[in-house]
Amino acid sequence: VNLIRRHVAEKPLRRRILHLCSHKFRMTLRTPILIPSRLLKRMLTIFLTQSGLEDPYRELKRDMNHRAQAFVESGEYARFVNICPEDRLQCASITELRFELDLLEMERLLYLSTQKAVWSAEAGPLPIDCEQMRGSIDGVDFSPLRTLFHPSRGPLRILYLPRASGGVMLDIMAVRALLRQGHRVVMAIKDGFYFDSPTVWDLERDPVLGRALKDAHFIQDDRISKNALLQAMREHQLVLISDGTRERFNPYRMSVTFARAWKECDLILAKGEAYYRRFISTSHEFTRDILVFFSDEQGKFRMFHKPHHPSVQKFSEENLIEHAEAIIAQMRRARAAGKTVMFYSAIVGSIPGQVKTAIQVLNTFVGYLRSRLDDAFIINPGEHFEEGMDADDLMFMWER
Repeated sequence: VNLIRRHVAEKPLRRRILHLCSHKFRMTLRTPILIPSRLLKRMLTIFLTQSGLEDPYRELKRDMNHRAQAFVESGEYARFVNICPEDRLQCASITELRFELDLLEMERLLYLSTQKAVWSAEAGPLPIDCEQMRGSIDGVDFSPLRTLFHPSRGPLRILYLPRASGGVMLDIMAVRALLRQGHRVVMAIKDGFYFDSPTVWDLERDPVLGRALKDAHFIQDDRISKNALLQAMREHQLVLISDGTRERFNPYRMSVTFARAWKECDLILAKGEAYYRRFISTSHEFTRDILVFFSDEQGKFRMFHKPHHPSVQKFSEENLIEHAEAIIAQMRRARAAGKTVMFYSAIVGSIPGQVKTAIQVLNTFVGYLRSRLDDAFIINPGEHFEEGMDADDLMFMWER
């Protein structure tokens, strides 16, 4: 309602949009179940189509990004992020010291990315008191960062979920720090207007955001294959994707590209209290480690870590390539022996909960073929399936 009143000047048009949204709301109350974010998205669609506006927050988001970038380029930012930590310089080795410095930089950048005063339109040009912020950050428990980014884990693939314009400029600085440490990052932004959230269109319409992400590889295909996604992540340290939605996090509506990025990453780094409600305070257990951080209504910085479910087994790209090369070697030996190489096409794991049945069906058909064809080497996907694999993993192998 506030959105309509602020951005629609004509009273008849304003009244029509309000009536349409009220009608949609009354219809929703009669339905058995609907996620609130879906209702909001439908009413936003009514507003956008009726008003003719593409993004009523465009100028506001540009202004917030400009303010945030001005702070990044200021001496205040440098004094807060780069000041030497005299109390944390003790170390047993250079490697340990480097990790401690990287960790401290991440702590400061993540904390800073949640401070709305940096980009708030109501604030002054540089409203940050660095001394006060350093005092606030000292009492925060950053132990999850130490666990997740310990050098023993090696370089990680990270899916980064920003929250709002303005703050995204500080998120990009945190991402740059992660890239410098050797990690690879996929950043997911909104597919269309959702209040102050950054969208794919902002890359072209906001020069400040466009310059900050000029070296990112943007994947426009919302149904990219596993092979193509992995190739993009190998070739580019920073990959930008759309989550496929114009609403708060709703896994049921995410794009295929987002789902595959989730699966290929080792850690989900999500900013915002909304992600806390959807990831941390729910009983659902996820397939990836999740780290959520935000500043609460009192301005206190919060960080929560939810480990992945212990039964989850992730097959790395190297594991799958090794499997595929072993099968290719068998095929070459069979062909050298004069046999006909045949592949029985099937995807085990495409229907959840039916893996055992799928393997039984495959073994029955392939067993029959082998009994009838003497000089054939038949590849049975069911014989190469391992617990924890899914259809994407098998398709990656078969494409090779």
